[in-house]
Amino acid sequence: MTSEAANILSKQYDENYINREIEDIYNKNGLNKPKLLIFDNIPACKLAYKFLLIHLNNNSKNLTDEHLMIGNKLNNLHDFKKIADLGGKSASQTYSRIFNIIKITENYYEQYNMLTFLSDVKTQLLKDLRPNNIDKDKWDHASEETKNIRKERDWNNIINSNVNIFEFKFIDHINYIPHNGVLLGIFLRDYCILCKNPIKIIHEDEIERLHSTEGYAIEFIDSSGINFVNGIKFNPDLYSRIFIKRDIIGKEILSIENVEQRAIAIQFFGYDKLIKELNAKILDVKDEFSSIDNMPISYELYEFEMKVGRFETLRKFRFVKVEDYSTHKKVTLGVPISEQTNTCIGAIAWTFGMTEEEYKPEIQT
Repeated sequence: MTSEAANILSKQYDENYINREIEDIYNKNGLNKPKLLIFDNIPACKLAYKFLLIHLNNNSKNLTDEHLMIGNKLNNLHDFKKIADLGGKSASQTYSRIFNIIKITENYYEQYNMLTFLSDVKTQLLKDLRPNNIDKDKWDHASEETKNIRKERDWNNIINSNVNIFEFKFIDHINYIPHNGVLLGIFLRDYCILCKNPIKIIHEDEIERLHSTEGYAIEFIDSSGINFVNGIKFNPDLYSRIFIKRDIIGKEILSIENVEQRAIAIQFFGYDKLIKELNAKILDVKDEFSSIDNMPISYELYEFEMKVGRFETLRKFRFVKVEDYSTHKKVTLGVPISEQTNTCIGAIAWTFGMTEEEYKPEIQT
């Protein structure tokens, strides 16, 4: 099942519609159609905004934020922000999900494409901007070679002298408008910066968590993507070893630091297969019933040997398998070998920094 949010965020950029809509919005507010700066990712849009703000302020001593930005003056912006004929709780959930996925997308591109951001922004902005502190008449009569040299110098001066241009913090005048292939817009008096939707496909599970065990859960137009399973993010190498190559072994699974990732890996790998591969010995079992749904709950304590270190010294390890009272999801918790961890409850208590006698939970999660 694909959610409304996933459907909206998978729409592709509709150039004709967006051009008409932008012009209409600006005209309704008594403004001329702005120059459109269109980018493929959110950080590039924010970088363009920062550069533009610095450049225009440098060229006008009297330029203020209010004079420059009209995001808070667009009375008809709501016409452009409509995403679907939704209402009430459903609309709220859809918007919330859209914002979460946009944030994931933004963080992904911030990490991997900084050089591309710079190239895209520079190409679009330097085409039309006159460098700082140059008289318009002199500029109009300058040769193309001189113009290019001055533009390059102006670009480098702004980039090099404003380190915070790379701090992509939330911008008050940014508007998330995921409709007809536009992910966000930054509305200025003479410029409108838009981010085209970079998302191609979003895969989800039956409860609308980002999920795929066969490839990217979020796949982008440029063929890159992000791996999620049951809503939990995996780095490409770990994901590949668990779900694609399937060459990860039990001992490596137990060494995964993230508890959620480890639980998913064990579930996919199989508990029985894990226990058999590790040749683990069961030390204790604790059976009871959930206080939430009265279904049976089982805890199991295991010990196994593994060679570690450069000299492959044989060491013993223990882990306890616990089960959630409500979801019945099973996870493993590593514990030290001690008198306290000789029982399931003692081992679980140790993970909370308690003794077995102190550990009296009403609900186990």
